[in-house]
Amino acid sequence: MYQPRAATYLSVLVLTPLLAAQSDTRLYGVKDEAVLFGKEAVKKAETELAKVHDQYKKDVFIETLKEGPKDNFLDWARERARQHRFSGIYVVITVNPHKLEVLVDKQTREQGAFTQANAEAMAKVMLAALRAKKYDDALL
Repeated sequence: MYQPRAATYLSVLVLTPLLAAQSDTRLYGVKDEAVLFGKEAVKKAETELAKVHDQYKKDVFIETLKEGPKDNFLDWARERARQHRFSGIYVVITVNPHKLEVLVDKQTREQGAFTQANAEAMAKVMLAALRAKKYDDALL
């Protein structure tokens, strides 16, 4: 009589971490560790980035961090992008030092889906909004 309950509890204990781990493997979205953006802006951005992912099969991942390296920021950002193993666009923003980098993987650039010129234009728009302290506008 107790075995079915034990099996149910065991299933919950085993499956819950697995399901949580699956949701953490998503390669698109917003990871706002520096807490720059409002909750509604993040929610709206997440919805739009999911549409981009579903329609174009490209990841757009925006990550904010409180700390980053003072030197070799571009190399550091490239290494973070490699660690995330995404296919698309990776944006990293750090508060200290104030830095932003937009990286596009080689395949996406070569397909013309999002070029280096697009990345530079995106960085320019985001930087302008960040400098004006319009953080949610920078995200959206």
